Amino acid sequence: MLNIKVKSAPKQDMTPQEWMEWYHQFQQSVKEVPSKLGRELLNLLLIVRDTARRKYLSGGGHSKTILNVRSGRLRSSIMVKILQNLSRLVGSIGTSVKYAGVHEFGGTYTVKAHYRTITKVFGRSIAAKRIFINSYMMTMPKRSFLKPAIEDNLRLISMRLEKLGVILQ
Repeated sequence: MLNIKVKSAPKQDMTPQEWMEWYHQFQQSVKEVPSKLGRELLNLLLIVRDTARRKYLSGGGHSKTILNVRSGRLRSSIMVKILQNLSRLVGSIGTSVKYAGVHEFGGTYTVKAHYRTITKVFGRSIAAKRIFINSYMMTMPKRSFLKPAIEDNLRLISMRLEKLGVILQ
């Protein structure tokens, strides 16, 4: 939930003319809040996306928390979206890649039966041979890439929203 604070208030000793001027300025600034907030939210989501790509999806090492990149598909699929109407402003970050969820949250899933071509047996090279692999269950450890990217930027997010008068609760 977001609370927006109004930073300016009318002075006690304003004339009716001054009060009307203040009121019109206030109305104008209230109209600008959604677009300013939307732009800032988009910028913050892009920062989170870039952190996830750079820090958590660029592994080449043997870390248990950083995913090794094979094709770059997951890294390049992270999208940000802002949905705004008269009463709501919603920012989201995510991916449509099917296997993203099992990496983000961990879990068990079924690997379908399939064919595989093998070229080595017990470390020794052999002529390419096509073999059938039965379906099996596979448990994947949790290796989040979005949640830690958000956590890494939470302080920045909070500071930038506070400058706009938004308080995170």
